[in-house]
Amino acid sequence: MKSLPTIGPVAASRKIGLIGGGDLSRQLRLLLPPAKFVVFDDASPLPLAASLEKRYKDFEFYIALGYRHLKKRSEVIRFLKEAGRRVPAFIHPSCFVGKATVADGCFVYPRCNLDNGVILEEGVLLNNSVTLSHDTFVGECSYLSPSVTTSGFVHIGKYCFLGTGTVISDGITIGDGVKVGIGSVVTQDYSARISIIGNPAREISRDLEI
Repeated sequence: MKSLPTIGPVAASRKIGLIGGGDLSRQLRLLLPPAKFVVFDDASPLPLAASLEKRYKDFEFYIALGYRHLKKRSEVIRFLKEAGRRVPAFIHPSCFVGKATVADGCFVYPRCNLDNGVILEEGVLLNNSVTLSHDTFVGECSYLSPSVTTSGFVHIGKYCFLGTGTVISDGITIGDGVKVGIGSVVTQDYSARISIIGNPAREISRDLEI
């Protein structure tokens, strides 16, 4: 069985805390550089509160809470930062990043493209092969699934979920907490806390299951 290729520099002393013990946590371990990993999860012997113990003060912390827990991601980042813990952004080395701004707690998967003027607020997760064209703004703790593509001057609110293959036209604004279904083509603005799906995307009366 072949071993996984090493990603990034190897630092024997590097220590990483993962907040959350589910499938996303296992993915992040494969993407992050080699390190001593400790998982904190309230359903495990090491709850989130244990991250405040002195023995973990030198750890870097990454948020492994998925798209069903977007507001919780935000709460955890604030909890850790207020305690003086490091919550850095991670951008996979295979990505292209122009003159973009990536805030703490963001996690950018392989083969993403971030053009000039892109802004990611805290806790944003970009899954594989997301392309954000120039001047795209992504609000706090939003989750963009694989192959999401935006045109220029797009504004995505906080706590949004965009399904795989979503395409967003130029100058579109999507409000906070919007859920966008897989393969949608978004060609008009949408207000907060609704669900949309389709080509072209249309609001639906029920909450989109994700």
